[in-house]
Amino acid sequence: MPLIAEGRCPTCQQNVDGRDVASGTVSTIEENVALLEAERVTLVSMQAAAQERGARLAESVQAAEVDLAAARQQVRLLRDELVGPSNAPSLSQVQERLTLESRLRGAAAVKDTSAAVEHDLDELSIRHDDVRARRALLGEETGSTTDAAILGALRDSFQQQIEAYGLRSVPPSQVTIDGRTLLPITDGFELTFDLGLGFSASDTIRTKWAYHTALFEAATTQERGHHLGLVVLDEPRQQETDPRSLAAFLNRLNGDRELGQVLYATSQSAEVFGPLLRDIPHNSLPASGPNLFVLSGDQS
Repeated sequence: MPLIAEGRCPTCQQNVDGRDVASGTVSTIEENVALLEAERVTLVSMQAAAQERGARLAESVQAAEVDLAAARQQVRLLRDELVGPSNAPSLSQVQERLTLESRLRGAAAVKDTSAAVEHDLDELSIRHDDVRARRALLGEETGSTTDAAILGALRDSFQQQIEAYGLRSVPPSQVTIDGRTLLPITDGFELTFDLGLGFSASDTIRTKWAYHTALFEAATTQERGHHLGLVVLDEPRQQETDPRSLAAFLNRLNGDRELGQVLYATSQSAEVFGPLLRDIPHNSLPASGPNLFVLSGDQS
């Protein structure tokens, strides 16, 4: 590079002093930009530090001016006292006493404020301890007998169904309903209806069948339940679930027909789906063709 050969910096165009040795290597644009950015950050930090130092100095100057004004006032009072009659009261002492009284009143106000803040903090500390104690008890308190019965019915229904539907990924006895979240768990982990924990797609569908049907049964059979009495299923046979599992699911829904209404939508052909419904009372609303919507007319 000619600039290096001439002893000049290719970045700043300044002469290179004797301490630098020309190596023939020129920094890239990215390296120069990084260097300049580092310098900019350094300058900004220096500027911030200088501004902070200037603010502290300004506060010191302001405090010094206040002390200087008080000293000037004291000097004026002493001068007036020297030129005044000897039997006159000392103005400087009067002023000093007034100043001390003013400071005493300010200190008393600060003391009262500190006492009020301390009192408020004591009350907040007591309330905080009470809230922490009550929160700790929340995890230890057991539900009522009615809640325990509802949770037991939910668990029993869920486990009966996953076993009847042929859950394969894990033993059905190892899957239950968590008493806190009311979600299916196995070995302490929530299933969350995904493919985690080695669950197959078909077993995920079986778990969904069992969970929603168990909620339907537990909520509608309890005196204080609030279920709408309506279950809507959109294409339940996903992931090509075993027909035997689907048949067990339909039989379970058939047993729950007195609890509410079940709407079941599927694109499965009547030849395959019909035998599963042979002994199940139902109302069918079939659509012709492979789709629910049949388009007619000129589509151009």
